[in-house]
Amino acid sequence: MARFGIIVMLMLVCVAGALGQSGTYRLKPDDILVIAVYGETQITSQVPVGPDGNISAPFVGVLQAEGRTTSDIEADLIRLYKEKLQLRNPKVSVTIFRYRTVRATVSGAVNRPGTYEMRPGDTIMALLGFGGSPVVDRAIIRRATFRRANSKEVIPVDLQAMQNGDASQDYVIEDGDILTVPDDVTSGLSNTISVMGAVQAPNTYPFRAGMRVMDALSMARGDIPGRSKVSEIYVIRPQLGQPNYVSRLTFNMVKFKDKRIGPENIELIAGDMVYVSFNKTPNIQDIGTFVNAAFFIQRSLSEGIFGFRIFR
Repeated sequence: MARFGIIVMLMLVCVAGALGQSGTYRLKPDDILVIAVYGETQITSQVPVGPDGNISAPFVGVLQAEGRTTSDIEADLIRLYKEKLQLRNPKVSVTIFRYRTVRATVSGAVNRPGTYEMRPGDTIMALLGFGGSPVVDRAIIRRATFRRANSKEVIPVDLQAMQNGDASQDYVIEDGDILTVPDDVTSGLSNTISVMGAVQAPNTYPFRAGMRVMDALSMARGDIPGRSKVSEIYVIRPQLGQPNYVSRLTFNMVKFKDKRIGPENIELIAGDMVYVSFNKTPNIQDIGTFVNAAFFIQRSLSEGIFGFRIFR
């Protein structure tokens, strides 16, 4: 019997290693555990974490498992088996036989949209990989959105930044999560930027990855001498998930050209509007141009500066 117990323990260690079990994983309902005590084969049992987050451990009853690690459960069982079964020095093993099924969805401009079974610890980038990566020339990867199950909050995520190594938005996937990659053909989001105000050629221009404010001004043939206030250039950016809001970033080209104090040349994303202020109060025609540009971004805004609610 003791030999059988050793074999069981070795098998359990192998299963745990194959699943990539980590001592930091927090148990969730529907995970299935195997509890074993070396030399006590009658205790070996497979137990699920129930919907209430509890397990029914052999011979000692109900224990809270949800949100705890296997090491936490082992510590509890060592104490309980000493107290209730009078075992002198129980060698307890708690391993994860099977993780709960976690499914998440990736939709929009990806090559394989659908719902996929994820592994514990998988993140947004793993889900994007299951979706076969974004569709080239259609996906607006800097304006993707992420939504948790049973939540109405839409979280903007920048997939390009993640691909460049920024892990700050690469959230761990939970059951029912949805990642949406906008399609410039069907989403209503324009894969363009607009340059308005005191520039030579105010217009809408194609967006390309890596474009910055100075690139946009160059496309619009630069400022108007004597009329442009290049110390006040604004990037007006719609806020995904908050349809009645835009953010406003400020760029000072005078300081930018002074390399000693120059600010960062702001990187743009699809849908941005670059607005160059006028030296004096703009006339009626100037205001009309700006308002039309604002409605190009979103026609339904009704508050704040020229119809926008501004995040500074």
